[in-house]
Amino acid sequence: MSDLREQAYWDDEIDLRQLVETLLRHKWVIVGLVVAATAVAGIYSYFILPPRYEAVMTVALPAADGADGIGMSVAAYDAFAGSNRVLSAVLARSGLDLTPRQLSDRLQRSVNANERLLTVTASAQTAGEAHRLTLMWREAFEAEVRAYVREQLDEALDAALRELERAREALSRAEAALVAFDRETPLGLLSARLARLETELAAAETELQRLQNVTIPLESVRVQLLEDMLAAEPGLASTSAYVDGLTRPLADDPAGVAAPLHPAAELASARARLETNQQAAELLQRRIEDLHERIAALNHEQTLLEKERQRLQDALDSAAARLRGASGRVAELEARAQQLEHLTQVRIVMDPFMPESPVAPRKMLNMALAAFLGLFAGVGFSLFHEFWRRTE
Repeated sequence: MSDLREQAYWDDEIDLRQLVETLLRHKWVIVGLVVAATAVAGIYSYFILPPRYEAVMTVALPAADGADGIGMSVAAYDAFAGSNRVLSAVLARSGLDLTPRQLSDRLQRSVNANERLLTVTASAQTAGEAHRLTLMWREAFEAEVRAYVREQLDEALDAALRELERAREALSRAEAALVAFDRETPLGLLSARLARLETELAAAETELQRLQNVTIPLESVRVQLLEDMLAAEPGLASTSAYVDGLTRPLADDPAGVAAPLHPAAELASARARLETNQQAAELLQRRIEDLHERIAALNHEQTLLEKERQRLQDALDSAAARLRGASGRVAELEARAQQLEHLTQVRIVMDPFMPESPVAPRKMLNMALAAFLGLFAGVGFSLFHEFWRRTE
């Protein structure tokens, strides 16, 4: 009955005194597990795990930032620093028997985009190897960046030279087209012809205006006056009489005495002159209409030709501007090629110091963690053993 009560008591709640007694009964098991775990961790940390040293280097990225197709962006430089191209160059310099992927695990990178800084942490089993690895990475990185930018410059320069040659050919074609147009289309002669026709038109319009406004109205009045006179005095049609205002001097009259004209003859002469002037006005009217049409046609032709010449001139100006741009691009790339060393310089901002102690393994921390795990395992074992014993 006493054992049953004790079992029920143990099942219902945990007594701190009994817990301590249980742990004390199994203290050697707990201590043994702690010592064994600590010893294993110590042996593993001191004699099995290889030491790992780290060397840190910070470099300023090259000035060629890729803004004009030469160089790279900060993110691209970061990716390039861990590329197989750079890693293979590092392996070639160091002679390490590693693959690029294994070397990449030993080179950790972080980038500061705002300051254009790249930090590389190299890890190795010796301090000297870690330090040397950072220096070799920097040399390989700068050499490969220079080679890559040189490739970019060569490609860009080849493209610029091809564009320069095309621009020269386009300028030559534009100049030839404009010269041929000027030779085959004498705009000067067309302008002179147009000016002559405009002068003829102005003279014809002036003459037509004189006939319509002065000569024909006067002749019409004269005819009407003679007709009214003859109608009022029929006898004048058969007899000579002096008519005031209708006299003319005789050619053989040395005194210039006016001789009377025959009204009927004067009427016939006036009608003939009126008809002649009217016919002349009609001819001038048709001439003016023809001149207007010819001038309009010439103006239209001149406008089209001037537009075509302006188009050719614009093409020539565009070709010249294209040639200037291509020449400038070639000159710019050649100048950049002269500055290649400056554009691709990888400047060290923080030198890699020779590490004095390894960063791994952290022996004391490993042993402390092992001791804690041993203690935890010992306590757990003790409690489980006591529980098992009481439930038998």
